[in-house]
Amino acid sequence: MVTLALNDIQDFKDSRKGKSREGAPLTNEEVALDIQAENLKALLIVLQDQRIALSIDEALHADAAALSALSLANQGELDDHLAALALESGGNLPLPTHAQRFLESYQVPSLVDLIYDFRGY
Repeated sequence: MVTLALNDIQDFKDSRKGKSREGAPLTNEEVALDIQAENLKALLIVLQDQRIALSIDEALHADAAALSALSLANQGELDDHLAALALESGGNLPLPTHAQRFLESYQVPSLVDLIYDFRGY
């Protein structure tokens, strides 16, 4: 609707070309149309920004499970690395973290399948 209104304003302005003297000041009607066109252009930008924000939000919701699984996998990997460093330096093996316990309950191919299922691959 906004684009149609902008087109209508442009069509009206095009139909008025050549009807006034060159260099003559704009009429009140022309000033009002210019202001309305600028307001409509600003509204169009807001609507486009809103569409992009909604698209990003939908993508985040659609990928939430895969992002959580990847986050847990990354945290488990870090926790495993820290445990390996503790063992290497002669320290005691720390208790398994939440991420490590979670990953132990899944086979790696199952986790990969879970991620790919949510990504649509």
